[in-house]
Amino acid sequence: TVAAPRGMAVILPPLAEVGDGPFWMGTQGNTSDEPWHQVNLGAYAISKYPVTVAEYALYLKANPGVTPPPDVTFGKDWQWVTPAWRGKTLTWTIQQAERADHPVVQVSWFNARNFAAWLADLTEQAWRLLTEAEWEKAARWDARAQQSRIYPWGDQFDKRKANTSDGGPGGTTPVGQYASAGDGSPYDCHDMAGNVWEWTSTLYDASAYYPDSNRDNFEDHTNNRVLRGGSWRYAPARARAACRGRNRPDLLADYGFRVARAGAGRAG
Repeated sequence: TVAAPRGMAVILPPLAEVGDGPFWMGTQGNTSDEPWHQVNLGAYAISKYPVTVAEYALYLKANPGVTPPPDVTFGKDWQWVTPAWRGKTLTWTIQQAERADHPVVQVSWFNARNFAAWLADLTEQAWRLLTEAEWEKAARWDARAQQSRIYPWGDQFDKRKANTSDGGPGGTTPVGQYASAGDGSPYDCHDMAGNVWEWTSTLYDASAYYPDSNRDNFEDHTNNRVLRGGSWRYAPARARAACRGRNRPDLLADYGFRVARAGAGRAG
């Protein structure tokens, strides 16, 4: 939806409602994931897709002092990159001209946080980054069956439903491209397995996550933040809904993000 609060154009992302209630988070026996445990969350709404280049471009237009995503040059011998892009440079100009409907990349955690804050201020709505628990619940929790899936669509990987190194084109893809193949989560969210890693608000910690653990504060500007979802250049195992990536909040790569807002409150 394109809106113009205060005379500024903004694309409001389509949302999925996630009701309040508990879900099972993590994995049993995998020390890289959260420990298997139950987490109780309040209701929230999550953007169905990662923030796109077109959405981010409007943010930059409204904030001319913000630096655009920097260039990234793909190595000539990078076998995981589509041959057409090996040895070439992806610039912000090319992202806008050729990838407006792709997830924005080369954004830091600070960039993602600031985008959400701008969206909240502009619309006077409570937009923010997702916590890692909110991201995971939206990606895997089947409220009807009362069980957590391994991948958004089920427990078996299907390369037709995800942009990963196994079957993907060797680069980002438009958001929603895999929707017709059935990549949707129980809440009808898409691109939650592969395409781009997504920043969350959560500080990385090996212990179990709980909403009151103070791991979603914005005062810490140095320690690793959690990334979720895997990306186009990683194996399917990294696209599991429970898989956790992490990196310093200032680093850039095939990192994007999605946003959240207050939800309606029904159970789920």
